[in-house]
Amino acid sequence: MPDTNEVIVAKLRYNCEACFLEVPD
Repeated sequence: MPDTNEVIVAKLRYNCEACFLEVPD
């Protein structure tokens, strides 16, 4: 079943937050 836009946005937002958290100094 394809993801709805809401689910896609949620995934992108989570990925962005994880990305920022894992950015090295």
